[in-house]
This record gives sequence, structure tokens and C-alpha cells, in this order.
Amino acid sequence: MKTLLPFAMSVSIAVSALAGAPAYQKLLAVPEHDAIVPLDGQLAPILFEPAAMNVTVELQSWTGEAQNAYPADWPQHVKFTMAAADGSEPRDAQAVLVQQEPEEAYVGKRAAIDHRAVAHFRLAAIPKGKYRLTTSYHDLSHTNSAVYVVHGDETMEIRDWALQRDLEKAKTWQDVKRIQLARIANNPRNLAALLGVAAVAEEFDDYPVTKAYYERALALSHELGGASMDENIRVIQRTLDLLPRYYADRDHLIIARENLLGLGTPMSIELRERKEPRPSAPRRQ
Repeated sequence: MKTLLPFAMSVSIAVSALAGAPAYQKLLAVPEHDAIVPLDGQLAPILFEPAAMNVTVELQSWTGEAQNAYPADWPQHVKFTMAAADGSEPRDAQAVLVQQEPEEAYVGKRAAIDHRAVAHFRLAAIPKGKYRLTTSYHDLSHTNSAVYVVHGDETMEIRDWALQRDLEKAKTWQDVKRIQLARIANNPRNLAALLGVAAVAEEFDDYPVTKAYYERALALSHELGGASMDENIRVIQRTLDLLPRYYADRDHLIIARENLLGLGTPMSIELRERKEPRPSAPRRQ
């Protein structure tokens, strides 16, 4: 699961009064990460080793002219340094330009011309550890908060994300089942994994096994409690009620679940005739 989020520690802003120069400049660097987990008492972005970090670098400025504020080769002047948490000296990080987007210019709120230039880089792989990345372009710089490169088994949360990455690559029902059960063994209160293995078991396992998964999920939902579990409990109980009729003619029936009024509204659950043959490979959950 790779998402771009700005874990910014500092953003460098330069202001110039020189004629013809940008009157305002800002640099923002956004490293890509695989997940966000609790570490060292706070939520932190992680990458799984070997981690070749992707970084999006954005330059912003406003000028009095519509022509480009940055030279066409500006990404060649972007520098990256990586500092390890052990206090060692920052070192230059090798990077490859992956993509450069055309500079954008538009009239902003200050009756000036706003400029935005973006480039995407991939850094050389780094080993396990805690790092702080600094990105610079001439006199502008941006330092990101700590990014952790992990092996994948450091904590329960990290282990679950590593297993979810394996789940994305699973090709057979046996692989899906093995990985989901590993997620449950890693965290017996992992309701998402329980429901995931139960939903796929509807197609590929027998009635007693599927029923047992849903009963475990129902018991856990009651244990977790709270208003957020009320809809979960209703959905699981309704599924358990339909399972005997479904398994009596599984080749021709399907348990259809729909949020007719959109996300956050009660789910409709009913048996319907299959429009296609029962699949021979697991559906992705």
C-alpha cells in the first residue's frame, strides 16, 4: 500500500526583492512509504527493505511574468542527503530522475503568476534503519521527519503490513488462507483478517469451516464492542443466517452485499442467483 503524505519537519522558503527574480519560493519533498505504524511512541512512515525510496519534489514560486520560473534542467540541481539516527554524518544519497512534469503557471490570489514545477526521483536502496532525508535546490531545502526502513517483523503492526503485501501477490486460495491465518496468529484481534478469510472461504471452503470463521468474527465484534461494531455484528449475523441456504446450492447462489445508499449506510445482504460460474481462483478482498 504506497501513499504520498507530507511528513514535513521543515520547509524552506526564500523571499527575494530582485527585479525579475521569483518574489517567493518554496520547496516541498514528499517521500513515498509503504505504511504508517506506531513506533517510538508516535505514528511513523515505514519502508520495507531493501528500500529504494521514491521522492516527489515540488518547487513553488510567484513572479510577475508568465514565462517559466525554473530552467528546464532544474531537477539536475536537486540534491539529497540522508542522515541516520545513530548520529553519523549525513551522506549524499544517489537519485535517479524518474519523471519531470511540465511547469505550471496560473494567476494567483496576489495578482501575480504562480508557478509549480514537479519532478519524481528514486533513491538508491538503503538498509534497515532510521533515517532523515534532506532535499535541497540551491538555497532551498526541506527536511522530512524520520523514516524507518524495516525488515518486516519488528512489531505486530509491521508484521501485519508485511503479510498484507504478501496477500497482494497471492495467486491461490491456499496462499490467501495461509496468509490471512498468519495475520490472525500475529494478532488474534485482527477482525479485518478474520472477515477476509471468511469471505473468500464462502467460495473455496466447506460450510463448517466458513461458519466457524464468521462465528469467531462475531464473537470478536461483541468483544471489541462500541457503536462502530453494531453494523458489523448485524452483517455477520445476517451472513450466518444465510450460509445454510447458500451452501445448499453454492454453484447457483451468491451472498450479495451492497451499500445501496453509499458508504456508512446499512448494508443490504441477500441471496441472489449467480450470473457467472463460481470462480476457480480467489476473489481479492
